Amino acid sequence: MNTTRYFVSYLKQAESKDRKVMAICYQSLQVLVRYLLEIHSYYPLWCEYLSAQIVTTLKQLILDEPKVGEGS
Repeated sequence: MNTTRYFVSYLKQAESKDRKVMAICYQSLQVLVRYLLEIHSYYPLWCEYLSAQIVTTLKQLILDEPKVGEGS
């Protein structure tokens, strides 16, 4: 999913201790959440799916869990 990859790329850059990139990521995430809340009544299933994908990806990144299908 392109949106999820977008945030993951920012978070991976943030791992290089660049606070400016982390701030941009946080602001972008706020905008996405605001957008999802606005369109939720029109596309509830899509919004829930996208939200779940973002949360799952962030958890994997933060906890450094291997993705399904990847060996560790």
